[in-house]
Amino acid sequence: MRWAQIRRCAEAHPPAKIIFLFALLEGLIWGTGVWLKPHIVFPALAVWLCSLTQSALRRHVFKDLTGLITGGILVGVLGTGWLYFNGAWPWFLEMQLDWNREYLTDKTNNLQNYGYVVFSMVVRLFPYSFIHLAAVPTALALLIRQDPKRNDSDKLRLQLLSTLYLAWCLQVLLLQHPFDYVHFPPLLLGIVLLTFWIHCHQRFPRMLKTAAGSFVVLALICSPVTKPAYLKLWDDCLQQGSTGSIRNRLARIPFPDWEDMERVADYLRRQQAQDNEITCYSNDLVHLFLYLDLEPSTRYVYSHHHATYFPSKQPAIYKALRNSPQKYILTNLMTPGLLVSQAKEIGPEGPFSYPPAFPEDLKSNYPWNLPIAFRSGTLVVHQYPEKPIHKQTDTSADKSTQPRSDEFSPRLEDVPPRE
Repeated sequence: MRWAQIRRCAEAHPPAKIIFLFALLEGLIWGTGVWLKPHIVFPALAVWLCSLTQSALRRHVFKDLTGLITGGILVGVLGTGWLYFNGAWPWFLEMQLDWNREYLTDKTNNLQNYGYVVFSMVVRLFPYSFIHLAAVPTALALLIRQDPKRNDSDKLRLQLLSTLYLAWCLQVLLLQHPFDYVHFPPLLLGIVLLTFWIHCHQRFPRMLKTAAGSFVVLALICSPVTKPAYLKLWDDCLQQGSTGSIRNRLARIPFPDWEDMERVADYLRRQQAQDNEITCYSNDLVHLFLYLDLEPSTRYVYSHHHATYFPSKQPAIYKALRNSPQKYILTNLMTPGLLVSQAKEIGPEGPFSYPPAFPEDLKSNYPWNLPIAFRSGTLVVHQYPEKPIHKQTDTSADKSTQPRSDEFSPRLEDVPPRE
């Protein structure tokens, strides 16, 4: 759309209304993208600044910019109105103006673990991780070098695409945490850039042809399309649907165990759990809210991650948990850093107890200090007490539902449970 707008402005006498309307439409699209991910505003700005290198657009820059801003404002007003009438506006504003600063600060303070996380992600995304090795230098060369043999239309589109790709990569690295889904869009943009560059290249060197062909072959070898173990699951998927067993066999990351998740869901159904009675403390257990069609106990759906990434908000998070009607707190025994084999191990105290490798010091901290009501593999359901539990003296009671220490005081960072 940006390329077409530049071409439109290059006409002899383009109508001002047409330029404004097409810019308005482009602004509506960028504005919608900002609602999905606010970081997109940086690639959008970069692409617009790149388009200003064209003298045709500079002659109509006011009409173009007015249309873009108007479209963005319209989408912003619609989204803000929806948030306001649904009662979510104050929380949205609080997140944007207060919480996000701490989220970004945590990224810069956690550089030691950053390298390991990025390396693991590169392995999971193999071989597509190699796209950047070719796309980044290609994009830089297209922006810096001028090729007189290439027609202006192709050159302009390649420059806009290069700007979009590089700006997206920068905002991903500088502003966002290293989650797989965050790095997927720049990979797609890199593939599109390289593909279009190859298409525009009239004389393509044999070495580059060999490299491109080798990458395609490698991608097919690593693709599920060529794996018999994946292909034979089609029949099971069509007949059974998305079962825990099928999910486990397709998963790229070994947690959560989807069959264990189904067993936990079945247990909570038998307990007739209701809305606001479940806290999924560990991040990967939030799928259970969809399994059970229930509302979480608080607005802090990712309780553990919220408390970790926003340390200054811990008192508010724990207070909300304390005052909520929660009855069940769900945790993953891998959260403290245990391997899958360690977290699934059954200790001498039985199946409804902690594995031997579980850190002893955590057993006195929330939520690990709560009694275990149910366990399946690495997943644990803790029972939240209705009243404060005092020192335990009955050693003959069932250990699966009793506290694990001589003195048990369930607390949320020294905040007592609700009466």
